[in-house]
Amino acid sequence: MTADENGRKILLVEDDADLRAAIAENLESNGFSVICASRGRCAGVLAQRFVPDIALVDLGLPDMDGVKLCKDLNENKLLGSVPVIVISANVSLQHRIRSFMSGARKYLAKPFDFDELMEAIEYFMSRKATNRGEGGEKEKS
Repeated sequence: MTADENGRKILLVEDDADLRAAIAENLESNGFSVICASRGRCAGVLAQRFVPDIALVDLGLPDMDGVKLCKDLNENKLLGSVPVIVISANVSLQHRIRSFMSGARKYLAKPFDFDELMEAIEYFMSRKATNRGEGGEKEKS
């Protein structure tokens, strides 16, 4: 069974090519299928096409505010239950609050520890598995 068939898909939205490659490589070595985007609009299209289990979103995207992307994902009927983890160099309280208000579930400041990222991902993956065990995925109305 591939990672994709196992329901371990992650959407990674990061405009820094080196960081995106490093994160994707680490995630893939931990059994995840990674869908990468460097721009918010592209990420929105990919998310609808592949419906990830988790989205990792940088706030400083070249074509749109990452907070707007979080909000768009959260308000989308198909994607609203996808946990969004923000990864950002901006550590201001205002950006954290805006992120959580737009639907982000976790905020990691760059540079972040990869183990901390993996703990957050595994937490959300285990919550998803628990929800399945209680009668299936919960739908948003």
